[in-house]
Amino acid sequence: MPAGSNRVAGMARMAKENSESGGERKRGKGRPSGAESAVGRNRILELAADFLKTHPVSELSTVNIAKVAGVDPALVRYYFGSKNGLLAELISKSTGERTALSLRYLSDAGTADQKLKQRVRSVLQANVDSPYYHEVMVARIFNADDEAARAILNDLAQRGRYLAEKFMADGERSGELRAVDPAFFHMLVVGACSFFVTGRPLQEAMRGRKVNDRTLDAFAEFFVDVVLNGLKPRP
Repeated sequence: MPAGSNRVAGMARMAKENSESGGERKRGKGRPSGAESAVGRNRILELAADFLKTHPVSELSTVNIAKVAGVDPALVRYYFGSKNGLLAELISKSTGERTALSLRYLSDAGTADQKLKQRVRSVLQANVDSPYYHEVMVARIFNADDEAARAILNDLAQRGRYLAEKFMADGERSGELRAVDPAFFHMLVVGACSFFVTGRPLQEAMRGRKVNDRTLDAFAEFFVDVVLNGLKPRP
């Protein structure tokens, strides 16, 4: 099998495993027993994600999440070690889900326009559904300097570059795209989609109406048109 095919298969497998398992680890000594053992790490991650939809990252703690889950804080510490461990795993799980979805869209049959629109729309929706993602990423990964943060950052960079390279390579083969820097292109996509959602109040103030699904659809179409066709007058 060609090296490129191996890479595609490996990335797809990694994305699928992350999205389904959320980084599930084997439980060793000290495993909780009784009713608390029914509350697994994935359930705690779900509750933490829900908590961060309505609270800033600074308010999240192992104690708060334990209260929400109805368990002893020791159980949360058993699974994640600390708040930082919980945030790192939350980012890892969310990133795996996002990569799996983007890879699915980029692997579908269709034109470069269609693939890019689907990807942009899915990233926009992911940011709406997980408004905490950017804040946690900056606080826990970009501004941290520990082994777990570096590992997640490197994984994130690998995934992002791969998605951009795949989109570009497919577009070049079909004659629809020219080669550009994949890192710049990835930052263009995620940067635009991130700020469009985090800057929602600014968007609503400029447009004079609330952002809704139709707004997200319109922005995805606008983004694809400007990126692929530019701003110069058309003949």
